[in-house]
Amino acid sequence: MMTDEKALFVRMDAREDKEARKMFNVSCSTECNIKVLEKGEDPQDVEGTALEDDLVEKFQGFLTPIVTKVSSDKEVDEFASKHPSALLAVFKGGMMSKVENSDEFKTLKEAAGKVRSKVSVMYSDKELKGAKALTLKYFSKGSDTREFQMEKGVGVEALTLQLFGQTLPAFIKYEWRKRELVKDHALPVVHVFSQDKAHE
Repeated sequence: MMTDEKALFVRMDAREDKEARKMFNVSCSTECNIKVLEKGEDPQDVEGTALEDDLVEKFQGFLTPIVTKVSSDKEVDEFASKHPSALLAVFKGGMMSKVENSDEFKTLKEAAGKVRSKVSVMYSDKELKGAKALTLKYFSKGSDTREFQMEKGVGVEALTLQLFGQTLPAFIKYEWRKRELVKDHALPVVHVFSQDKAHE
């Protein structure tokens, strides 16, 4: 339960509330359709799950801004310590230009919104933690820090896959829940089969 956080949960029956059903494009089915509504942001779809811990983890990503600005290495460390998966994006700042107006920042913010339940994103117009402009640095508890470049002109879908890919382990045991997760994000999948002992 998220008793310490400010979140209001509303249950709607699509069969009864026709106006809301049309507004959010919800259809009657055996699956639960979840919409997250935030002031000033477009409604976000969240995939339903029967496991409470998984659902809480998904919702917690919506309790902080889509992207958070940081200005020092200390702020980066504090942010990363509060999230299982965190990403730092460094942009080139200047006296006459605002990072928030750049195409790269807008792309990052949109991509961050799509992977919000998986990774928390921070950004800076300063070179922090040894990362230079257009560098993305990924922090995960219990794993090594990874660094990669954000290409100029990269599209939202490509960057979304790049961000989501950072949250996955190098190898995933083939089971239905994780298999569907990868399929839904259109990531390439390699199937590795052990050789039959009879043919060794």
